[in-house]
Amino acid sequence: MDKYRNEAQRRSRIESVSIPLIEALSRYRAANKSYPDALEKLIPTYIQELPSCNLQSSNAMAYNVVNSEEYFLNCDGGAFVVKQYRYSPKVKGWFVQP
Repeated sequence: MDKYRNEAQRRSRIESVSIPLIEALSRYRAANKSYPDALEKLIPTYIQELPSCNLQSSNAMAYNVVNSEEYFLNCDGGAFVVKQYRYSPKVKGWFVQP
């Protein structure tokens, strides 16, 4: 049961720390009509620093631009070694990718 509680806490943390990043990506797209090709382009105009996936490391969230309207953020690890926990602006939320 602790394993599932830890994963729920991990997911909650990822969702919480990603809010400023998701907002920064939205502001960048509004100003530039597309998403940046790298998260570092958001610093310092849209966000001061990039959030990390967990408290024990400084590993940034993975970022992949699909097209001018969609990107994915994700953090790998834990129970999601095979399945990724991702954010998509199209679905406006986080989900586990099978």
